[in-house]
Amino acid sequence: MGAITGHIDVAQIVLYAFWIFFFGLILYLNRESRREGYPLHSEIDDLPLYGRDHPKMMTPKIYKSHEGFEVPSPDYKPDDVSNLQAVPLHPWPGSPLDPVGDKPMLSGIGPAAYATGRRNEPETTWDHKPKILPMRKLPEFEMAKNSSDIRGYDVVGKDGETAGTVADLWIDQEEQMIRYLEVQCANNGPKVILPMTLARIGWMDDAVFAESATADQFKDCPQLANPDQITLREEDMVSAYFASGELYNSHDWKM
Repeated sequence: MGAITGHIDVAQIVLYAFWIFFFGLILYLNRESRREGYPLHSEIDDLPLYGRDHPKMMTPKIYKSHEGFEVPSPDYKPDDVSNLQAVPLHPWPGSPLDPVGDKPMLSGIGPAAYATGRRNEPETTWDHKPKILPMRKLPEFEMAKNSSDIRGYDVVGKDGETAGTVADLWIDQEEQMIRYLEVQCANNGPKVILPMTLARIGWMDDAVFAESATADQFKDCPQLANPDQITLREEDMVSAYFASGELYNSHDWKM
């Protein structure tokens, strides 16, 4: 009963249809999973690229941003690794990288890694204005009543030495919170940006404590191209620099 012929029935057709559908689903998901992070490439020059044609990827999707630019995915652009200060631990492809030199916080790997492909433009508000700005550019913002103004406070590094003073506060206008502290380094050093989340305010000491970087390391922090705005890539670089000090300033990070 239900047989189409003497050897094929409806249940068999449904089973075959399910197998075909399931195979197509796996193929589709495999191709869609390659929108980011592909094509893979080998560290050995004479080996071909992997992941581009096996199976073949679908047509790139175009994502339109709030700022008005378009981003294709995949874009087939290799990651920029020219600024990495690291060498492979072993000679084979895929070997872990080890920082070189005496400044691992600038190595660009491990906890110091950042997205090299991130746009070198500031994040914007709904009306296309820079979202994060120093208070000197935001006259409509002021410190809350009954709150201490930490501008002018000393900034103390992990080693207990004074790295500089808080010159200004960088405000996220939409979230209405302090994102970064602008630090004027001691001895006429450069101005650098310290993430607020990596600072601890000592109200009894009238000081700000940066527990992931020594005072001397402040002057090596990545600099802003524009002293009055910070881009998305610069945010990544600054945050990675200070965050990596938690590991790279410990005694056992090479163990």
